[in-house]
Amino acid sequence: MRKTGHLVIIFFLSFYGLVGYGGAADAQQTAPQTASEATENPSETDGQYERALPYLEQGEVTFDSKNYEASLAEFERAYAILKGHPKQCETLKNIGLCHERLFRYDRALDYYRRYLAECGAAAKERDKIEQKLDVLNDLLGTLKVAANVSSEVWVDNVLIGKAPGDLLVSGGRHTVELRAVGYESEQREISIPGGSIQHLAFTLNEISEYKGISPVFFGSAAGLAVISAGIGTWFGVQTLSQKSDAEGRVQKLNTAGTEDDIDSSALTADVFFATAGVFALGAGILYLFTDWGGEQKSTADKPKDIEISLRPTASKQRAGLQLVGSF
Repeated sequence: MRKTGHLVIIFFLSFYGLVGYGGAADAQQTAPQTASEATENPSETDGQYERALPYLEQGEVTFDSKNYEASLAEFERAYAILKGHPKQCETLKNIGLCHERLFRYDRALDYYRRYLAECGAAAKERDKIEQKLDVLNDLLGTLKVAANVSSEVWVDNVLIGKAPGDLLVSGGRHTVELRAVGYESEQREISIPGGSIQHLAFTLNEISEYKGISPVFFGSAAGLAVISAGIGTWFGVQTLSQKSDAEGRVQKLNTAGTEDDIDSSALTADVFFATAGVFALGAGILYLFTDWGGEQKSTADKPKDIEISLRPTASKQRAGLQLVGSF
């Protein structure tokens, strides 16, 4: 009886590097650089790399589960920790890969180019990355943005460059917004096919400078405070005078009316003193918001002066206040 033997060969394969983007024509799919790749050289397993290793490993896990936003955050954190380390530039390829899977082809291109530049001759799979750059370029549209002032260009709430100038964006629908200090921002909804060129022209309006409240209001409030305080003082003096007269006639039978007059004058004085306090407080607040050094306006542009005066009226039976003004 003839026996045959079977030789079983087990291959352990490690895939790392680049993954084809969703929906793009690329038959070769690869995965992010694995954390184990960096341990091939024991000298590279230093303290700095050990601190970045948990983020690299978590980035692989979240990438495999297609949570590309989470994976991106992990790789970006690892890149920051590996500052100055020989393996730092390799992380740029993984960051670009996450952007690619999120259809942010413009940012993927940026990180792939940085990867080739920072890694230099040590860049792995350089030929494949360069081929991918050509493919991604065809998926991008060019925005030629014109503006009346130098502005920041935000696409989908992400700063991508300056205007005037040419900018690359992924094909599709986007919100383009221009922002400049001292000017009102302006945004537009656009739809741009990949490989096309679209012209946009923006005219930003300068924000009107706030020059404060007219001094007329402060003057009016301060004047009313002084007038109210003066009236309160006048009634206070009247109250003291009436009280003195009442003490001299304390033996007379009919003193009820005099006491009523004294109480009325005292109450009126208190009211006007409180009113003066309110106007004084208002004047203080207006002072903070008043434009004291504004440009002089022509006579035709000046508002009419506001004249306000308060005239007290009093008798034995009642006391009052008459407001007189012209506008």
